[in-house]
Amino acid sequence: EKRIFEKYLKMACVEKIFINLNAPSSFNLRQKILGDQNSNLQYIVNETKANVSLRGRGSGFIEASMGVESSESLHLYIEHPVLKNLIEAKNYARNLLETIQSDLQLFLQTNQTSQAIPMQQPPPMITSVIFS
Repeated sequence: EKRIFEKYLKMACVEKIFINLNAPSSFNLRQKILGDQNSNLQYIVNETKANVSLRGRGSGFIEASMGVESSESLHLYIEHPVLKNLIEAKNYARNLLETIQSDLQLFLQTNQTSQAIPMQQPPPMITSVIFS
């Protein structure tokens, strides 16, 4: 029983929240997600003690195993050994992305461009992975 508990403690629960927003470069999606001096992600970390990072294409995050950015779509990578805290961090991240999605809609409406950018954006896609 003790071994099972110790194995559970070493488990890392991971969430990947894929950011499916079609934003023009002038919107600076990466900066909107990170916030000034990484304040948006740091807020989630401070509230939940989860590890939170922006990863994937366009993130600027260099994967240690590859030495380059991941070829995956842009996403928030959230990790915490306690599922309750992971869920809490995921909820904060969703709220952040919903706010950014609203900001993007307003940006697109007020900055009509010659490009045809869809006004409706799909909701963020959430993928759960549990590593042991």
